[in-house]
Amino acid sequence: MRILLFCWVCGLLVIQGLARLPTPTQLGVLAFVAVACVWHRSLRVPGVFLLATVWSAGWSSLQLVERVPLALEGEAIRVSGVVRQIPDRSGPAVRFTLEDAKRHGRRGWPDGSATLALTEHHALSGLRAGASCLLYVRLQRPRGVRSDGAFDFERWAHATGLDATGYVVAHRANVCQRAPGFSLGELREKLAAKIFSAVPEPHAASILAALAVGARPAIAPSQWQVLRDTGVIHLLSVSGLHVAMVALGISWLATRGLSLASRLRKRPFAGWLASAIALVGAAAYAELAGFTVPTQRTLVMLAVLMLDAQRIRALAPLDALLVAAGAVLSFNPLASLTLSFWMSFIAIGLL
Repeated sequence: MRILLFCWVCGLLVIQGLARLPTPTQLGVLAFVAVACVWHRSLRVPGVFLLATVWSAGWSSLQLVERVPLALEGEAIRVSGVVRQIPDRSGPAVRFTLEDAKRHGRRGWPDGSATLALTEHHALSGLRAGASCLLYVRLQRPRGVRSDGAFDFERWAHATGLDATGYVVAHRANVCQRAPGFSLGELREKLAAKIFSAVPEPHAASILAALAVGARPAIAPSQWQVLRDTGVIHLLSVSGLHVAMVALGISWLATRGLSLASRLRKRPFAGWLASAIALVGAAAYAELAGFTVPTQRTLVMLAVLMLDAQRIRALAPLDALLVAAGAVLSFNPLASLTLSFWMSFIAIGLL
């Protein structure tokens, strides 16, 4: 079992070292060969490796297909979408992410699944978290710089599912209005506003808002510099540590509450119920904080941990690490492109 887990993880990682991705035809042939090998007992190990490689390559190919076509770069197109994250108003322009974007009035890219990072220079009214927008934009593919030591923006965009960057074109038909129904993004922005109104010191309020609901744009550049110099900048992003602490607290409360109920105290599903409550609570907090890639990875690892905790026979540490890595990469094979993925698993492996 350990060998199969190791092969699955290696197959999910090997695609990152290829110069180019396989074509759809090649992927189909490789998938057929992989399934045939898995079916044959003596070839199961290479079959699992090949199947994981096909899964990772297919996922990466779909991400690249969703990028803005070169023919549309620089063209003014009309798109509609939803603003779920809190816009960044810290600079002269408003920066925001338009999700579930699709081309309005014409068929073609984007077809409903694109994520756009946009800049707005004209103080468009109604642009806030939870708004549904109809905008004229000019887009381009995410691009980085070929410089040693520089931040690889294209790699980061590919890992986080960002399909295009651009800016909003001034047009009288541009409109943003509150989307019907409940909006978690709107709730996050209201909670952040309440924190700023309740805490008189702006620097302290910005830190609390970032930790509570992931509202990081309000943090001043001078604060970022202090956090970098002191080496605690990673504590400010709502990621594994915060989600795990929430899950641990909810698990303790759920266990105590179930133990007080005499009818549930000795039931075999009491442990499962406490773990499920903790996982749902952690997922709710992760969603409230923006549901970033690190929080998604943490939720998958928590689910693996809680399933392992309810087993009669616990997994060996190496097996548990392989299961967690395999689950995280199966959920999102591009997680291996992020530095935090390697820091998390290398640190846990050394411990």
